[in-house]
Amino acid sequence: MQLVLLLLVLKESTFRTSWTRRRQREPQLRTSYCSREREVWLKVDLLQMTQQVTAVQNELKNEKEKSKNYSLQVEQEIQRRNLMQGDFKTQTMIVSL
Repeated sequence: MQLVLLLLVLKESTFRTSWTRRRQREPQLRTSYCSREREVWLKVDLLQMTQQVTAVQNELKNEKEKSKNYSLQVEQEIQRRNLMQGDFKTQTMIVSL
């Protein structure tokens, strides 16, 4: 979860930096053409951010699935060990009788 938040913060700061650089490179917006071009750049940036968020959400979903699978494996291992201990105790009782 912390990894995901860190990625989101990092990507947002990257977005802000790239937008600032792009804005500095562009000449002053004097014509309607420039305004439309800027609007297109904003849409492109929005699309890129949406794709990045989707990628992070998919990564989070995968991490949750891995965590769930790991929890199940640990639980199965605990049950297996408990069964082995139970068998050992039963065998010890039979031998001691």
